[in-house]
Amino acid sequence: GWLAESLGAARDAEVLRERLRRTAGADPTSPLDPAAVDRLDAALAARQDEAMVGVDAALRSPRYLALVDALVLAARTPRLTPPAQAAAGRVLPALVAKPWRKLAGAGGREGGAGALDPLGPDERWHDVRKDGKRARSAVTAVAPVLGGEAVRLGRALARVQDLLGEHQDAVVAAQTWLAVADDQPQN
Repeated sequence: GWLAESLGAARDAEVLRERLRRTAGADPTSPLDPAAVDRLDAALAARQDEAMVGVDAALRSPRYLALVDALVLAARTPRLTPPAQAAAGRVLPALVAKPWRKLAGAGGREGGAGALDPLGPDERWHDVRKDGKRARSAVTAVAPVLGGEAVRLGRALARVQDLLGEHQDAVVAAQTWLAVADDQPQN
């Protein structure tokens, strides 16, 4: 949604700058040109500043205030469905099952995480990353109640999410760095 896009742009710029610094110092035997790194960092800093202006505008907008009001109202007067009356141990596993099946590639869907091709399209990796994020969020929400296996699954999904996130961050970094170079060929 609109708020996630605004926050995401600022976070992406922050992650890209951190990755640039980490990459620039990663191999002391083959260092990157410090002047080129500085120019790239300056371009990313400008993007980050611009994104933060967007975040500030989003958080001051009437749309955001309406969202906060709606969330407060929902918390004060929750609308409960019939399953809310059932025992948590019976209802909560189903909340995890659907995103887990999607991540695992069950239900006749295009292969899940296990079917990823190391040379496959980045978009496919990103889709699986989003599936992993949904599964992890579901497990994280129910783990305090279900305990044991849910906690262990949450930890495993966190590791998967970290790996898939690292892949996505590398893809975005490469695309962004090339775009900045194209925008500023003289540098």
